[in-house]
Amino acid sequence: MENLYYRERNLKEVETRIKEIIDYEGKKAFLLEENIFFPGGGGQISDSGYIIGVDKENNRIEIKLIDVLEDLKLGIVIFPEDTKNIDINQPVKCMLDWSRREDGMQQHTAQHILSGCFFKNFNRNTKGLHIGKDFSQLDIEGEFTDEMVQDIEDYANEIIQEGIDIKNYIMDDDLKDKNITRRPLPKSAEDIRVLEIPNLDINACCGVHCYNTRDLSMIKIKRYYKHKGATRFEYLAGKRAIEYVLNRERVFERVLNSFNCDENNIENAIDNLNKKKDELYEKNKYSSLKYIELLSNKIINASKVNEDNIYIVYKIFDDEKSWLVADIAKYISENYRAIVLFANKTNDFIDIKLQTSKDLTKEYNYINLGKDFKNNSKLLDAKGGGSAFMAQGIVSNQKNIDNFLDSIYHIYIEK
Repeated sequence: MENLYYRERNLKEVETRIKEIIDYEGKKAFLLEENIFFPGGGGQISDSGYIIGVDKENNRIEIKLIDVLEDLKLGIVIFPEDTKNIDINQPVKCMLDWSRREDGMQQHTAQHILSGCFFKNFNRNTKGLHIGKDFSQLDIEGEFTDEMVQDIEDYANEIIQEGIDIKNYIMDDDLKDKNITRRPLPKSAEDIRVLEIPNLDINACCGVHCYNTRDLSMIKIKRYYKHKGATRFEYLAGKRAIEYVLNRERVFERVLNSFNCDENNIENAIDNLNKKKDELYEKNKYSSLKYIELLSNKIINASKVNEDNIYIVYKIFDDEKSWLVADIAKYISENYRAIVLFANKTNDFIDIKLQTSKDLTKEYNYINLGKDFKNNSKLLDAKGGGSAFMAQGIVSNQKNIDNFLDSIYHIYIEK
């Protein structure tokens, strides 16, 4: 006889008996006379729920299920959290975790609707499926444009609104060689279950599905991207889709309120904001460059040159913005014949930055800031390094930073 999870898919509980408690691969398990729990398959997770019965002292007990699987010889095997000394001579009530079952049916049925839409509209077949806890993933042959994806989402939701009865049955043997399914049937001597959505999709599947397309309420494609020569679609269906769309609608409403406009004008409002942002960025960039130029010139004017007419720029900053110190070092290196020796003291550490231009290192082979950093790092246990034209690092011990920079300063000022 067909299992109850196929025959009565919306059945939430059933009264039955435990035929036997067995040891299955080192775990205690139940075999039931009639089973409501789906063991998983076709990409769909197994059911969960409870078995309610009595122990041998006739006390009511409730046992949570931790797994369900199908054994070819034994049938459906139920794994309880604990047998709790249940009396198998008394009837038990099996109660399904309906939210888990309903969600599984909705996500799985949505896959068949989407697969059917892709195949019917674009002759693209399904390559893979994963029904996840938060969203599901469907891999479809080929690549797609935004317009194609919108067409599929609209078509899928039209199928839902049409309220098409979904057929789920064991295929007759005389139909197995007729090639009527979207994908070739598996080579098996066992019965082959088929899901059929008339005029849309027919395909082998051992999952548990909704009775009618309207049971899904909605399908929402969250996003899509290239994946291993195909396109991966992340989608939601049923209650997941409704919750997702409602949450987005609430966020969208807050955005509209913040812009003090309606949905017809929000794109223009965002465009205007982006233009203002770009204008502000250019103004800020210009001001920053002028400020960096001013500070750099001031530092250069206070610096000495060596015999090769190279400025040896030495400065210790006190808790300055790290980006500003880096930009000043870069500006001086790019606009002057200079070797920059900077340190920036913060509350936790000292940031060291040594920099010059590549041209100077080519012109004077004695310039090697990475080597100088390494040779003097023992003075303050500095961590870092670099190349001939740039070296940087971090120091936690602030005591010897002056000695560190002085040592490198004298290398170059005395050349």
